Amino acid sequence: MISRVRTLVVCLLLACSHPPPPKPPPAERPVASFADVAATWTTSDDLDWGYFLTIQGDDFSLVVDRGKLGRCTQHATLVRGSTPPKFELEVQLDECHRDRAAGPLFVTFPSFTGDTLAVEVIDGDQHERHTYGRSVQ
Repeated sequence: MISRVRTLVVCLLLACSHPPPPKPPPAERPVASFADVAATWTTSDDLDWGYFLTIQGDDFSLVVDRGKLGRCTQHATLVRGSTPPKFELEVQLDECHRDRAAGPLFVTFPSFTGDTLAVEVIDGDQHERHTYGRSVQ
């Protein structure tokens, strides 16, 4: 009789227990300068293209691995005096957009947690957004 009661109590405890609550998402951090997000970042998209972004000093360098189409590079430098939330960049090299018109490129960082970084690149009326993870090197 005692073992049946123990079994019943154990079953009730297991049935009534709840899984632990999920961890809260990482806190958002403000981006006041390129130094705040300086690192190498990676992501991929639905086409299995790989994106490798390096932000270092005033340099913004993006390499896109487009599979059978090969790699292309976009490199720009921060325009002196450019401030958040919309950083202005001067394009040095753009192999990824053949018909790109001359002019500045703008970058915003809508979300940053330290381990993830959302990057929106604004080129004229074209907007491209990717969420990157910090690369472990």
